[in-house]
Amino acid sequence: MISLEATQKILGINEKVHILPEEMIKNVKITFFPYSPEKISREVELFSDELKQSFIKLGVQIIPFEKSLVPTPLRRILKWYLYALINSALAFLKKIMGLKHDSARPGLKTLSQIRKGKRVREDISIIALGENKEGNLPMDYLTSLKNSLVVTVIDMPPGIHNETDFVTHFNTAMNLFAHHMTHIVIGVDKEKWILYNMNAAHPIHLREKDSKNYILKTLIPKLSSPIKPPRLSEFIIKEEDFDPYDDFHKKFTQDIIEGANLFNKTNLYPPGKSLNDLPFRNEFYRWVGKRHLDDRSGMSYGFLARQLPVKLPKIFNIQEAENIFGNDAIKENKDYFIKDDKIYIIIKSFQEKICFEVPEVWILTQRSGCDKTHFIPSEDLIKIGLSRGKMILATPKGLKLQDGYRPSYDTKVILAHAVGNAIVANIIRHFCPTCPFPNIIENNGVSINHWHGYFKKDFIPAGWHTHGAKRPHVSCSTPQAAIYALDGKINAALESLRFKKDYLGDIHIEPHHGTNMTYSSLVDLANFLSGNAATRITELGNKHLNDYEIY
Repeated sequence: MISLEATQKILGINEKVHILPEEMIKNVKITFFPYSPEKISREVELFSDELKQSFIKLGVQIIPFEKSLVPTPLRRILKWYLYALINSALAFLKKIMGLKHDSARPGLKTLSQIRKGKRVREDISIIALGENKEGNLPMDYLTSLKNSLVVTVIDMPPGIHNETDFVTHFNTAMNLFAHHMTHIVIGVDKEKWILYNMNAAHPIHLREKDSKNYILKTLIPKLSSPIKPPRLSEFIIKEEDFDPYDDFHKKFTQDIIEGANLFNKTNLYPPGKSLNDLPFRNEFYRWVGKRHLDDRSGMSYGFLARQLPVKLPKIFNIQEAENIFGNDAIKENKDYFIKDDKIYIIIKSFQEKICFEVPEVWILTQRSGCDKTHFIPSEDLIKIGLSRGKMILATPKGLKLQDGYRPSYDTKVILAHAVGNAIVANIIRHFCPTCPFPNIIENNGVSINHWHGYFKKDFIPAGWHTHGAKRPHVSCSTPQAAIYALDGKINAALESLRFKKDYLGDIHIEPHHGTNMTYSSLVDLANFLSGNAATRITELGNKHLNDYEIY
């Protein structure tokens, strides 16, 4: 087990992060958007009252709508128009030259659709009820797309019930997000309510149950820490940096290509969505959607990743470390230290304290938004790394970064699993020299997969350890998701050593999101799942989530 501070240092997460829902409440401030009672159903109004009472019981700050409004800074307005003017001029010039123009900035026409006047303070999220008009949606009142969310409560969408398949849920949610310009949709009827967010999750809860507990575990984490797709500015960029088919990379590239073809038969990776296919009401709303995705052109769900072999670092006992690095580096109350810009962690287990450098890790994976099982290696393959707490993004030879070319939403989770695999392998090698996992990591690397479904608990393969089921239901791309991945993996490995159980990998359960699994290779995992297809040991959606205790 390592501290939260050490975990954040390893992952390069510098902001204050709340891990427990009870802590997350401190970050949450909400206001209720004005509505006309005659324009919403009785069930929506009743649920709104239930939601408000749950917020009050939990201690969430509820701010009257009029008091939540602040003037839009003049500087921001001038900035909008300056960018719009420049963008319109560029569009005109490119049109004359016969070139395509696809800018992340709005033009003057799009800017004319922006609502003028006061807006909701940027640390406050909005709860809206029912249908609202174009130009007067809650989104039109947001000051910040990063720090505030819109939650829209509506009647249960037609055809949605406990047996609805994943793709129907997915399509329904995406259309509702675009139509209402909302981050989260809550659908209600007399007996139940459903929560949709960008995780493509669809938890259904009974109205008669204790809604306060469900709100605490499912909604509060999403309001406290909104989805934050990784931005290019967070990476060290290396364009045209590697050859996917050179002597080193070739077999790992082939594993992704062949694995993707095999995973296509498992139905675990559904077709994605293009922003152009979503029912936005005007071009300004479409631009907002694109900005929310950090200029990505669409969304696809799940990831295929291939961790490259890692040279495991030398381990020191704590006395050796103190002699080599000095007492000034190693603090008594810390389980990590930094020397010459390198991060070292200290593991205390089995009455022993050991110390080693956090290894650099590299992963071949696919860019955000591409079709995961029908990808084009020359266009969609990327290489990501984590070194000394810094993220690195490399493109293959012949490929420069273009508009819409972005890393996966789950990049930090992928990197957390990769560095966790290396750390775990080193710990296991020290305490169990004959165990196979360290040799697998060092000589062949492993695959890391994510899909939006869960294993039947009775079919989890021997040597794999589950963790994460009782964690808060956070959104993808959040720092919490990466922290849970790394912390859970290390704890699972230490527990396997404690009880003398084989450790071949882990299955990271993300409640109302999906599963992350480490395996020997993508091809091997696809064959394992296909070989058990008749028993449906995993499938899209929440079907097997109840096998795990998540509340």
